[in-house]
Amino acid sequence: MKKVLIWLAPLLIAASFSCKKSDGNNGVGGTGKGTGSIYFHDTNEGIFKMDVRTGKKTQVLPYDVSRYYWDVSRDGKKILETSDPDDPNNRNYDLYKIRDANSGAVLSSFKWYSGYANATRPIFSPDGAMIAITAPYNGKIFIVDTQGNALYNIYATSGSFTGNLQWMPDNTLLFTINKTLYRSNTTFSDFRRIASFNNFNMISQLAANNAGTSLVFMGAMPGDDNAHLWMINADGSGLKQITQGNETEGAPAFSPDGALLAFGSDLIQSVGVPWTIGGSGQGIALGSSVWGISIMPADGNAYNVENNNAVFHFPQQGKRNNRVPADSDPMEWR
Repeated sequence: MKKVLIWLAPLLIAASFSCKKSDGNNGVGGTGKGTGSIYFHDTNEGIFKMDVRTGKKTQVLPYDVSRYYWDVSRDGKKILETSDPDDPNNRNYDLYKIRDANSGAVLSSFKWYSGYANATRPIFSPDGAMIAITAPYNGKIFIVDTQGNALYNIYATSGSFTGNLQWMPDNTLLFTINKTLYRSNTTFSDFRRIASFNNFNMISQLAANNAGTSLVFMGAMPGDDNAHLWMINADGSGLKQITQGNETEGAPAFSPDGALLAFGSDLIQSVGVPWTIGGSGQGIALGSSVWGISIMPADGNAYNVENNNAVFHFPQQGKRNNRVPADSDPMEWR
């Protein structure tokens, strides 16, 4: 394998080298607009998809306590998941499985040794040929093929990756180091700064539309008790707040055509597992909390989530059902 080492002082170095079940309340709360399905992890129930036209909710994968993270291919045909090692005597790898999204059958699997802590987070490239992997605490992004063969490494020489990893439609990558957003080229040998968000307390949960023209993220400004959704053009221009209200919104996911945005709202906080987003101890606890699922236009206008008829909220059954964990799991619209 050909290797290339590139110094981007002082910032970056790049090196190349089950069965299903249907929810008992299917069909409730369809939007009557939009197409496709929203994929989400329903707490202690597994991974589900919800048809946005009918509200029908179908289990894709059952709950698995060993599962860390998951992703759905852009065409909705495959699911990628990472889980605990299957060898109890060796905890130095993650077990990766690529499954058929319809049957749940395992199409392929491999073991990924990051050389650091496990619990890696993978996402498919738009063409499904590559997987970008972030690992906690090691300051690296790994890019592999679907058999687990290493293709490239990206790592920060100054600062640290703060998540927000996203593929763009041309197979370039977006990611943040501290509060600055960067974009790679297609060979991951060069990177350019897109935007800096130093005036935010935090930015998280970056999402890009399929056209690669617009980005949305969850952001909290100094003094805010709640985080809201913000939109920015892919070239770093046109930053604007697009959700308003007295609560936090997060977990954004564009519809396949980019016209709508699914997101988490109506946060229910769990007691005893705090994660404060405010810079001085002010904020809300997100750990082990859950969102409701809502949909709004992705037109760049600001919407009050609580009292605007253009914002649709899927009905909830109880305090947990049809809700998305607010700590780490995404929503995806395919």
